[in-house]
Amino acid sequence: MTFTKEIKPTVKLAMPIIVSQLGVSLMGISDTIMIGYYLGKVALGISGISNSVAYLIACLAVGGFHVVSPLVSKANAVKDTEEIKYLYHASLRVVLGFSVVLTLLMALACIYFEVLQQPEAVNEAAPPFMMVVALSFIPNYYFLGLKQILDGIGKPAIAMRITIVGLFFNILFNYVFINGFLFFPALGIIGAALSTLGVRIIMTLALYAAIRKNFDPRLDAIDQVRLGKLTKYIYKLTIPSGLALFFEVGAFTFTFIMMGWIGETALAAHQVSLNFISATYMISAGISYAGSIRLGEARGLKNRLLMKDVGNSTIFLITIFMLVSGALILLFDRYIISWYIHETEVIELAIRLLWIAGALTLFDGLQVAGLSLLRGLSDVNIPTAMTLVAYWLIALPLGYLLGFYFGYASMGIYVGLYAGLGASAVMVLSRFYLLLPKTAF
Repeated sequence: MTFTKEIKPTVKLAMPIIVSQLGVSLMGISDTIMIGYYLGKVALGISGISNSVAYLIACLAVGGFHVVSPLVSKANAVKDTEEIKYLYHASLRVVLGFSVVLTLLMALACIYFEVLQQPEAVNEAAPPFMMVVALSFIPNYYFLGLKQILDGIGKPAIAMRITIVGLFFNILFNYVFINGFLFFPALGIIGAALSTLGVRIIMTLALYAAIRKNFDPRLDAIDQVRLGKLTKYIYKLTIPSGLALFFEVGAFTFTFIMMGWIGETALAAHQVSLNFISATYMISAGISYAGSIRLGEARGLKNRLLMKDVGNSTIFLITIFMLVSGALILLFDRYIISWYIHETEVIELAIRLLWIAGALTLFDGLQVAGLSLLRGLSDVNIPTAMTLVAYWLIALPLGYLLGFYFGYASMGIYVGLYAGLGASAVMVLSRFYLLLPKTAF
């Protein structure tokens, strides 16, 4: 078991990434708790469906950006500072392109929101809320792009500290903008969206200042041909990688739409259950991102045994974490749900959904591990096709059949969803171990 020696360095790198991921997840959790507490289940449904649709579009960039940090760590392993600088400038070009295209797509989604056939109260209030959320993703794209450089050179703690501060600002801004305070008027659900926008702007400006302090990206003379080729290469990796996350998030988003077909109670229960489960996913994602960075470093050193050990240690850590998390969810289900909402019918349904999620949460962790490790190998096309099959040919059709044809409603939708996660985990992990011996350095 030579991989055990990789557990310590992987955990050391993963911890600040995990805290950053958890901080992002806690922002979503605090939004959900405060919206549910102050505004009720209709507002909870509005924020749930709006954030889901917006993130579905945004994940085309969010999922793609993570291919950059292994490239940076590969260059950093051999002290190629010039390559890292070119990766910095190329990444910002890619971020700009995604910002323009995806914001326009979100605007179209707001205009045609009614095609989702949600309850009338949701149809009226969701589009303006979602448009503010769409604007908030622009600074978020830049934050994530800059973060890849710092993570790749082994300084993930900087983004972690900024995210923690951002979490406190998020809670403060939510309270002020939702309820009003002093000269700030009470803005209700729109106030929660404005809070997200303000916090993301602050975090991005802080990270930009930090990166200029810790890493000098300036080049004496920029080779535009080299920069253009590298930008094209990053697009070539980010687009299919983003599509992989798009197919996954799309499946989760469509479950929100199907829950809306059942009713407002199912929609709110799903939002509460999924919001908490996302925290465990974020921690698994943090471990897996650290694994992909370590894998990039091993590729830079041309050490295939180290690459295998990094993969094994990443999968081992995620397996242990998700098994413990699932057990805690099953033990403290009602206590967890009580953080969010006090409406009895929502609580009872959310508990049943959380039981399914808790029992099968290991699948979620293993599939994100496999996808991240494959990104570390710069393998993105086949994994993207695998996620399409897992979520759109298995998870959603099965969930629809169980939920509506066989009458299991929201419970059936959840079983279908986690069947897709299990299929994805098996496919991507199998590909990682088959591809590893053949990967070029």
